[in-house]
Amino acid sequence: MDERQNAHTGDRPMAHGQRIIVVEDMAVVATDIEYTLIGLGYDVVSVVSTGEEAMQRAEELHPDLVLMDINLAGEVDGVEAAEWIRDHLQIPVIFLTAYSDEATLQRAKITEPYGYIVKPINKRELQANIEIALYRNQLTMALKESEERYAAVVQQSAECIFLVDVDGRRIIEANPAAQKLLGYAAEEIEALTLYDIVARDREVVDRQIQEIDQQGRKLIEEGRYRRRDGGLIEVEVSVSKISYGGSQVLCVVSRNISERKRAETALRLAEEELEQQRSLSMRSDRLRSLGEMAAGIAHELSQPLVGVRGLAEHLLLGIERGWELDEKKLEERLTQIVEQADRMVHIINHVRMFSREAGRSDRSPVQVNDVVMAGTELLGAQFSAHGIELNCALGEDLPPVLANPFSLEEVILNLLSNGRDAVEERPGDRGGWVQVRTVPATADGSEGVRIEVEDNGTGIAAEIAEQIFDPFFTTKGPDRGTGLGLTVSRSLVEQLGGCIEVLSTSDTGTTVAAWLPAGV
Repeated sequence: MDERQNAHTGDRPMAHGQRIIVVEDMAVVATDIEYTLIGLGYDVVSVVSTGEEAMQRAEELHPDLVLMDINLAGEVDGVEAAEWIRDHLQIPVIFLTAYSDEATLQRAKITEPYGYIVKPINKRELQANIEIALYRNQLTMALKESEERYAAVVQQSAECIFLVDVDGRRIIEANPAAQKLLGYAAEEIEALTLYDIVARDREVVDRQIQEIDQQGRKLIEEGRYRRRDGGLIEVEVSVSKISYGGSQVLCVVSRNISERKRAETALRLAEEELEQQRSLSMRSDRLRSLGEMAAGIAHELSQPLVGVRGLAEHLLLGIERGWELDEKKLEERLTQIVEQADRMVHIINHVRMFSREAGRSDRSPVQVNDVVMAGTELLGAQFSAHGIELNCALGEDLPPVLANPFSLEEVILNLLSNGRDAVEERPGDRGGWVQVRTVPATADGSEGVRIEVEDNGTGIAAEIAEQIFDPFFTTKGPDRGTGLGLTVSRSLVEQLGGCIEVLSTSDTGTTVAAWLPAGV
């Protein structure tokens, strides 16, 4: 290159146009190409004549493109220079040559040039080749950058990622996380197939891969991998088909969920144990209700038993003394005995039904007043024995509710027992009472029945009012309550679609109100 050309080009970057180096050993041709490029708006940053100069200037200036004559003087020709520039600088090269023989083309192809222009150079062809080369290089660099980012993400990812050949199910590539998870070295894992890793029948694996391959859908599921040592790992797997290296492969992304599975198992066992404890607690409370009923039964049965015994003794005495027993009087006495016996049988059968049916989920239309009366009959004598007045104010024309009558009776017994205990705990000798009321009522626009159990007992202090429905919370001694009565009652009421609330003031008594929706 002569001084005039160096002065003209100045090895200078310009503000506009892509930067190009021209490598041509014929000065006239080089000058013609230079002016043509300038006329097309490109920035010619250097014009050189040898392969050695081309490599040096390309390394110094980092141009956007190199126009390279294949046949150059010196030890390094255009093909060698282009190969070095490609390998070391990743700069696109377009070849210029006066020869287009097959041997030259084959040699040039090795360097993967971005274009090939045969001299003499046509201006339009030159511009087209340059623009295509620059655009192609832009895409190539963007793709390379994307691949590098992808590779960095994959290599650094904590998740297990490997690529699988769709046809042979062979592991093509696996990241360090996959190698660590499965216990294989890189060269070992890439010698395996998906069948070696996935702990599942081959037929199932093949069917799933076929669906992904043919339908293009993404598979997300939980499964198990088989480690190198034979151990099994619980994993969450996502499989999709992607393009890789010009081929379609499966990208398998997995996450070790063994700890989560163990935690889920522990949680399930804890929940089962809690449910067992809850069932035992509810059974304990139901037994308490039965105990309350038993105490009531003792009072309820004592009166008819005394009556039956008195009538029977009277008849025996008459027979022993030879009284003439009037048939009408005898019939009356025997009828009274039968009636009292029937009453006792009714009470006993009711308790047996309660112990068997309470807590069952089957429901039927129930008249609330009938259930309330059954509960007050069982506990009425007991209240009397404790000197507590038990009153009922039952509403008329109440709609039926859909419930298990014995479960509903369990609620009534719990509320009555709590009211009785509250009255017994109050100081002083003033008369204690518990009253049950039923009235038709609506809640959230739905018809239903409201059941209120009110007492004039000790009431509930404000600081503990929010705790009364908590399991095992009680203000009574250990021999008088489990702390589950209100908890169980609320659970039973809510199972029926109802709600329950407590209105109380310390030292003035308490009202517990339950609302149940109408149902047929």
